[in-house]
Amino acid sequence: MDRSDDTKLEPTRSRFVSSRLPLASRQFRVKLQNPRYWLYCLFVFGFGTARMNGLIFAQTSNYTPGPEHPILVFQWVMGIIGGSAAIFLGYNIVAGDRASGRIRLLLKLPYTRSRYIAEKFLGEAAALVTFTTIAILGGFAVWTVVNSRPPLLASVVFLGFTALYLLVWLSLSTAVSAVVKTGRRSVSVLVSLFFGMLFFWEGIMGPPIQANALFFDRLVPIRSYLAVTNWIAGLPNTHSWGTSVMEQLKVTNLFVTNVTIVPRVLDGAVPWYLSEWLSLVVLSLWGIVPLLIACRWFNTTDIA
Repeated sequence: MDRSDDTKLEPTRSRFVSSRLPLASRQFRVKLQNPRYWLYCLFVFGFGTARMNGLIFAQTSNYTPGPEHPILVFQWVMGIIGGSAAIFLGYNIVAGDRASGRIRLLLKLPYTRSRYIAEKFLGEAAALVTFTTIAILGGFAVWTVVNSRPPLLASVVFLGFTALYLLVWLSLSTAVSAVVKTGRRSVSVLVSLFFGMLFFWEGIMGPPIQANALFFDRLVPIRSYLAVTNWIAGLPNTHSWGTSVMEQLKVTNLFVTNVTIVPRVLDGAVPWYLSEWLSLVVLSLWGIVPLLIACRWFNTTDIA
């Protein structure tokens, strides 16, 4: 097939997606033209690149970054900034239509309430993942030029795990937005949830040297994300920030209080429920279950 045939096929594919997912396609196109999304992309790229090259929040002077360094830096950026961005991009996704009255018009179109939520989520998700991927790839490209190429397979898997993590918070945002009636209530719930999980969840079940405490620590999205991204970056079994873990591993006599490496704090074999693959399952469930619950609730509630 020559190039002209490929050109003819592109509009056909685009029309097929638009006809199958009209609301999601429109949502995605609108977001591509939104300056806030491009600013988000530039901020993630700029902040990640600056931190990666030691311009801000530099590591200790005795630390020599390895090829996994860009993955661990963008792990931190996505864990904090990416999760927050997903909340603020999704908190009004349904509540905004309800507040403006537009939702009544949309629900008169020939699709169900569940499909309305699903398409709104998919359109926002496609935009968020697209802009985030562009930003991270740009940072990896700079690191490749300035230093060396990060591990290819780990980088690709990292992009996939990061997309899943962002979709978790977007799923939670969509679910809360579908349940509450205003965007203000939605963002209040989500911000409280995000910072509660980030700062107050870890360690509430007991001392961090106990296996069950470590397991409960990993039940929140951020810790599950850290566990699986540290895993593919080649770090020991840990759900602490990868940059701190790598500093402790590479720098002699460095004492980092916020690092938990499972084999070092448990005696004997590591239990199966602290395996990294289980954290991936937990992360996936966080992305699926809230949206399913919200769809079920939204199908039976009065949208007035």
